[in-house]
Parts: sequence; structure tokens; C-alpha cells
Amino acid sequence: VVVMAFDETGQAASAEDKVRMCKRAYDILVDQIGYNPQDIIFDPNILTIGTGLPEHNNYAVDFFTATSEIKRLCPGAKISGGVSNIAFGFRGNEPIRRAFHSAFLH
Repeated sequence: VVVMAFDETGQAASAEDKVRMCKRAYDILVDQIGYNPQDIIFDPNILTIGTGLPEHNNYAVDFFTATSEIKRLCPGAKISGGVSNIAFGFRGNEPIRRAFHSAFLH
């Protein structure tokens, strides 16, 4: 099952919210339902970077920070993220977009 970092309040942007939402889902799936943790894939929402907006400056760091913490708190679960969201802010700068995409292919 793929679980995105959303809850009743909306989409997680900060590392703390991403971790909180994914851990909550993990606890429900594993502890309450008995779901196999190895069958869980979390998508903690890679949000757009490179937009020039100051409030977006930490989005990539938040994703990586959250990923490390989710892996620690949710053993067995996997992580996925939409690389297109990272590259979106670099529209028109093909060398950077290609570098992002090639790095994620390896």
C-alpha cells in the first residue's frame, strides 16, 4: 500500500509533520490492522524547490530529514518520492532537471 503524508489538516510540508503523519499511518496499519510493514511504501511528499520563494527553501531538506526518521520509526516500510516535484521549480533549466532525474535513476 502507498501512503502519502496527508491527514485531516492537509498535506505535510515540514519534516515533523511528514514524520508524524507517516508514523500515525504505520501504527494503524501495523498495530491495529496487522499489515506487514514490508508492504508499506510511504511518500512523504517531495515539495517543489527552486521556486525562489523563501518558504520553499527547506523543502528538500525536510524530505530527506523526514525520510531518515520515518525509516527509523517505521521498520520494514519503504520510502518513495516524486522526483518531478523537485525538478518542477527548475523549468527551463534543462541541465539541472536532467541531473535530478539521472541521479534518481541510479
